[in-house]
Amino acid sequence: MTPEAAARVALDRLCPKGPVGVALSGGSDSTALLLVAAGWRPGQVRAATVDHRLRPAAAGEAQACARLCAAEGVGHDILPWMDAPGTGNLQAAAREARLDLLSAWARRHGLTAILLGHTRDDQAETVLLRLARGSGVDGLSGMSETRRARGAVWVRPLLGLDRAALRSWLTARGTPWLEDPSNEDPRFDRVRVRRALEVLAPLGIDAAGLAATADRLRDQRRVLERAMEDLAARARTWTSDGAALIELADLAEAEHDTVLRLLADTLRRLSGRDYAPRFSSLVRLHGAIVAGTKGKTLAGCLIRSNGKTVRIEPETRRP
Repeated sequence: MTPEAAARVALDRLCPKGPVGVALSGGSDSTALLLVAAGWRPGQVRAATVDHRLRPAAAGEAQACARLCAAEGVGHDILPWMDAPGTGNLQAAAREARLDLLSAWARRHGLTAILLGHTRDDQAETVLLRLARGSGVDGLSGMSETRRARGAVWVRPLLGLDRAALRSWLTARGTPWLEDPSNEDPRFDRVRVRRALEVLAPLGIDAAGLAATADRLRDQRRVLERAMEDLAARARTWTSDGAALIELADLAEAEHDTVLRLLADTLRRLSGRDYAPRFSSLVRLHGAIVAGTKGKTLAGCLIRSNGKTVRIEPETRRP
């Protein structure tokens, strides 16, 4: 099966009906995704390029994306990041800004999903990065094909495809792509991981193998999540004033991992955040609950225990 055919199969399986958007950086992966999507659902595809305004060439690259879309008959918008921070983790801030800009753009245009060009190579790099950070099953299960965040549906239809195959397909079409110089900058963890994969490949640790491992761990993660849902059905109730009550007696009888999952799920639901708190924070919270804490905050929530029940609610300043 050609890369185009495989991508179309994934799009059919993953995407809701209606118009969809493509997050287009101009790199090989998102360029291939744009071309496949434009032929897959003609007239119902729109693209957007986020201009982070961090490199002098960024504005010209965004215009190149606009020209490509015009040639393919696809509507295109450039979304400038106007408030980049001067200090801190710039990559993390840029990632959050992309999510905000793209989700707002999707709402303006009534798009049912935003397509992302992550490939099997990206999946393998993500697994190694999370392994280095000590992640458990959730982190090592990698990126999901679909997820809901910021009020939008995000779809990754290329996770089963290799970047090399997509580039060969683009080359055969005569379609060029942009090369981001940061992809070769060893200051970034993902670049170092990419180079490490080249060294590990002769040992059998390659993108295909790591992606397959992530798939298996994702299946195991679903089993753990079902255990959490069973515990939630017994132990958790929702109050009329927007809080959660959890019975301590039920927590005491459950597996540690299941308890942490229930706490994470409750905090995420009440805070409205896309991600649960870090594992280490959840461990400390659980310890405080067991020790009988009278009050603790985490992830924008207030946690209080009376010895029998844990009450979790949004902090008053962050309802």
